[in-house]
Amino acid sequence: PDKGELPEEGVHFVSTHIDRLRSDVVVTRYRIPLVHKFVRANNIDRVLIDAPKRKLGIVTAGKATQDVMQALTKLGINTERAKALGISVYQVGCVWPLEPEGLKDFAKGHEELLFVEEKREVVQPQATSILYGSVDAPRISGKQDDQGKFLLPEDIQLTQSEVALAVFQRMLRAEMVDEDLKTRADIIRAEQAF
Repeated sequence: PDKGELPEEGVHFVSTHIDRLRSDVVVTRYRIPLVHKFVRANNIDRVLIDAPKRKLGIVTAGKATQDVMQALTKLGINTERAKALGISVYQVGCVWPLEPEGLKDFAKGHEELLFVEEKREVVQPQATSILYGSVDAPRISGKQDDQGKFLLPEDIQLTQSEVALAVFQRMLRAEMVDEDLKTRADIIRAEQAF
């Protein structure tokens, strides 16, 4: 991608003990925007499922991506059913700095974004900052739901069942659930009880 205008000394590492202010300027004005351009140009963040009528968008990264896809399968939701229900999935390949344009494009039209991340949130706070104040910004949930109630653990590794139940809970909130999904969620809860 086009690098745009760069400082004369370049954007490479400068010891912060030599000129801290200059280092900060180079990072925020030049290096981070270059990372964003690189991520966009190389399709590092990508849409895995794109529902035509968007309701629930799931944003995930790393190992949690597999957990999400397996959780959907556990709920009986394949790609075609996800699209029909209004579920989209966005895989973040570069978790910091989060590329804003791809996220904004994905968020458009969704009623809610569910962030599924392993352990502590890295993507969700950045996304919240990027989307805050946007017209028709979706509700955001992740480790907690939109009411502040526990949804996904941040201190242990996620399981497919936990992710499936979190997705189910958000679908229930959005009135996207049928009897088959309720039955599958009951089976998952029963499995977890052991």
